[in-house]
Amino acid sequence: MRNNAEYLSALVDGEIVKAVYLVKAEEGVIASWPPEEGDYEIETIADLTAVPQRDGLFFVIGGDRLHRKYFGIVIKDSILLFRVGKEMYAEKIAERLSKTYLLFRHRNYRNSGGNKR
Repeated sequence: MRNNAEYLSALVDGEIVKAVYLVKAEEGVIASWPPEEGDYEIETIADLTAVPQRDGLFFVIGGDRLHRKYFGIVIKDSILLFRVGKEMYAEKIAERLSKTYLLFRHRNYRNSGGNKR
């Protein structure tokens, strides 16, 4: 089941990030932006994406056989999967987003008195 998730539009600039997909382990792609950005390649990648569910973990998917380059970040029990241009340095972008997310989670946890949100 894929939802049209306009809230993901804040992550897509059309130059660096071309599309974003929200992936759940058992369900595959559940939301994407832009809404018309769905094809066989992303469905196959989502079905094959098996990474440890460690919050903040990032990974890069690319190669000669893929038409596009992707990176993902694990957020709780979901994966945000980004499609970027082949010329983009996905590893560096993913690492920075992951560090920012983990810093935010750590500060949020600390400011809440130790209660996880």
